[in-house]
Amino acid sequence: MDIFNKLKTLCNYCVHLQWVPSHVNLKYNDIADSLAKEGTIMPRANVEPLTYLELYSRRKVLVSIFWRHLPDHSWYRSEGPSATIHFKGDRKDQTALARLSSCHLKTIRISW
Repeated sequence: MDIFNKLKTLCNYCVHLQWVPSHVNLKYNDIADSLAKEGTIMPRANVEPLTYLELYSRRKVLVSIFWRHLPDHSWYRSEGPSATIHFKGDRKDQTALARLSSCHLKTIRISW
């Protein structure tokens, strides 16, 4: 209890100590620990490298999941009057940008 009194006087706070039992000498914990140690020294199973089709299939699943979730940016896929992009350009450029953003592309002709 000498440590308890020293802590109490050093920090000027009320100190509460709580005993937490360890996992030492618990039957099933000792079994789990020994099995875990055995598992670390076992040789690894031979794992053959994935084929191109397996890699392609896994990537295809990931892509099909991610493309369904739109980004959370405030500017992404915004519509309405506040969805304008401000830039310095003439009326022709502004019209082209508006048509691109609204997918009205039939009348746009790009010439270089």
